[in-house]
Amino acid sequence: MNNLKGKKIALVYHNSAYGKEPIKTLEVLSAKYGFKFLKYPVNHPGLEQKSTWLKIGRQTKPDFTIIFGWGVMTQTSIKEAKANGYPVSKIIGNWWSGSENDTRPAGSASVGYKAAGFHTIGKEYPLHRGILDKVYAAGKGSGEKSVVGEVLYNRALVQGVIFTEAIRAAHKKYGNIAINGKQLAWGYEHVNLTAARLEELGLGGFMKPLKITCANHEGENNLLIHEWDGNNWINPSKWYKPMYDVTRPMIEASAAAYAKEKGITPRSNCN
Repeated sequence: MNNLKGKKIALVYHNSAYGKEPIKTLEVLSAKYGFKFLKYPVNHPGLEQKSTWLKIGRQTKPDFTIIFGWGVMTQTSIKEAKANGYPVSKIIGNWWSGSENDTRPAGSASVGYKAAGFHTIGKEYPLHRGILDKVYAAGKGSGEKSVVGEVLYNRALVQGVIFTEAIRAAHKKYGNIAINGKQLAWGYEHVNLTAARLEELGLGGFMKPLKITCANHEGENNLLIHEWDGNNWINPSKWYKPMYDVTRPMIEASAAAYAKEKGITPRSNCN
């Protein structure tokens, strides 16, 4: 991280609450590591970006650019970056700017583009084979068979696994009943996807182990940075750990301020 001193990092973001999420963190990191932070908001839906990428590609020329995009915005960013001579290999999208829907429409301009993800991409895992052999082969698949293993499909698969494990945990505690919302919430706070459990589910190596608790609803969200080769996303081998020393105090301070503003009393125990 010390290598960032004196460099320029830009954020091209959807001009909404979602898109503005990383700004405070990047401001803190800019002060801590000495890089210059540049901000470029893009109004919805994101089709008008010519002036933004003219500045980036020909004037400010940041060393790296982060995209917090949505919908058509990301593919437009990639096309405009290429048109203005900015290397797409220097762009990293967040998880909502990192699916095949973002790269394929941009054609060859997207080669070398990178994006973050919480899981690998592909359908070579036992669970995927089971879905293809037992669900799609029986004509019961939801959606096109061709999307199995793509980014958004796999993201939904992760959510389905977490949801199912939460129900399983709730049933284990409360019995085989129609559980209510409070009981399901307890189940979510006791999801424990260990490496062994992921193997049992047919997802060994697909994602990092995940443990959700009352005190930590996000677990430990390790990240992968995938790269688009023109046809597919390349799965990297290195996982990146979040900078919890920076982000956790900010999250807790923000949550406390929100609770105070809304008159919410935070839970005092996690039983």
